[in-house]
Amino acid sequence: MGTLEIDILIVVLLLNLPVLFIKSLRWRYILKLQSISYSLSQTFISYLSGLFVGIVTPGRLGEAIKIFYLKEDQGIPLSKGLSGVLADRLFDLCFLILFGILGIWYLRIFGQLNQLTMIFIFLAIVAIFIYLISKNRFKDFIVSFFGQKFDGLIISLEQFLTGFKDLARPKIILPGFLTVLSYIVYFIQCHLILLSLSIKIDFLMTVFLMSLINLASLVPISILGIGTREAAMIYLFALINIPKEEAIAFSSVIFAVFYVFGGFFGYGGWILRNKISLAKVDNE
Repeated sequence: MGTLEIDILIVVLLLNLPVLFIKSLRWRYILKLQSISYSLSQTFISYLSGLFVGIVTPGRLGEAIKIFYLKEDQGIPLSKGLSGVLADRLFDLCFLILFGILGIWYLRIFGQLNQLTMIFIFLAIVAIFIYLISKNRFKDFIVSFFGQKFDGLIISLEQFLTGFKDLARPKIILPGFLTVLSYIVYFIQCHLILLSLSIKIDFLMTVFLMSLINLASLVPISILGIGTREAAMIYLFALINIPKEEAIAFSSVIFAVFYVFGGFFGYGGWILRNKISLAKVDNE
């Protein structure tokens, strides 16, 4: 295993900004579809601030604080703001699930699954999702289930679901494109780190590995993905004959680049924004 090259590290660090900017553009466009006017500077700074708060708080309040920014700046109800923020995160989740499924097939984690089986699984997931959205089944289920249990929640649910309904239009394809673009840059960053550590794998393998690792880090049994991320890396890298020590070294650099240094970028957004009490966000 080689020593991490500083020039490559600097390039990787600087690429954090375009990734964050592209994702803030995606969120801004989603808000636009919901008829919420938010300037480019407001969106970007709020996104950075949310990143910082999400890193430093155990409860991942980063997404919640963006909802409060919308309420503070535009008077948007929390429930409607939540729908836009959740939709923004769903693009990431759907992308990771798609490439995670492809990665499972590519790495033969569950044995030899043929291409037809993988295509069928993917199309079935897409078909179910489209059906639920088009028939408004989410609304029927959520309202009937929660409405019987919590007094006054129906109003908030209606606002939340109306916010989602505003997104059900062909123009939603643009946020999908921005998601792909942001992940291309992210995968390039990861691949550069691997090359700098003299871990030789092809770019497509990097895409599938990082998709699966990011999915694993979403499991809420660790802090900032520490634990599940390392376990996933060690297991997946072992499948392609990469030693545990190299997997841990790569994981350490990933943590430094995307959480430590990414947190510094986020802190800049937090400073530029009017600070909202995190206790208030947590309580509401």
